[in-house]
Amino acid sequence: MPNNYQITIINNSDNPQTYLLFQTTPQINPSPGSNVFTNIYQASVEIPPGADANFSITSQWYGINGTSPAQALGNNVKVNTGQGAEVTLGSTSAPGTTLTLTTYKSDGESPEWGPSAPAAATSNGSFQIVTDDTFTPENSSEYYLRFVHLPPFSPQSHPLLNPLLTTIVSSGNIFIGLGAPSADNPQITSPTATFAAEPSMTYTIWPKNTWYICTGSFQAGTIIEVQSVGVTQEVDFENGRPDQTFTHNANGTYSPS
Repeated sequence: MPNNYQITIINNSDNPQTYLLFQTTPQINPSPGSNVFTNIYQASVEIPPGADANFSITSQWYGINGTSPAQALGNNVKVNTGQGAEVTLGSTSAPGTTLTLTTYKSDGESPEWGPSAPAAATSNGSFQIVTDDTFTPENSSEYYLRFVHLPPFSPQSHPLLNPLLTTIVSSGNIFIGLGAPSADNPQITSPTATFAAEPSMTYTIWPKNTWYICTGSFQAGTIIEVQSVGVTQEVDFENGRPDQTFTHNANGTYSPS
């Protein structure tokens, strides 16, 4: 099996385009209590008509963890991976990797990979993430209001009337999921699929080497609602060639070249 894959998109539309690349949603068992979100893996620069965009992908898989402290996972939220760990998928001859998720000094807020777990009897093509009980679900949108009291009372000193004196601090929103090496820096793992971590769970994850291209203005790492991005084109490396070229036509569709 090849280790590297290439996608070329020729812009034969009438307008400059920014092309996006995202991965098909992996199968996860048990199904997470929250949605499994799709993250943009790569985004091109603006490509003028007649020019082409190129995406490069490796076949190596990574388990990821991180936090989305500003808000819970959802559409248009941009997440950054805290840690990525290279994993091996299970086969008939050997089980897949099992990662253990804990939090730093059991603080319930800072996810990290724990000591290596014994390899479980994962199914062919899968790996596992086992979570411990040092955190709460999504941690779970904990918010704290900090007020500053400046007597005597005045509208300017009241925190509810003066937002400068009120601080909202969010904590947590721990996520796990699937990632791949960043196209800009292979030492960094970029998220391709994320979901809220729940404590004391064992997730089995089956990645697929199937991708989609489309146009849009999202940055890499941003969660998208696939149904809302418009016309997409499947790029199947499970069964297809390791280098595939598509022409983006004037009517918005894509044609294999």
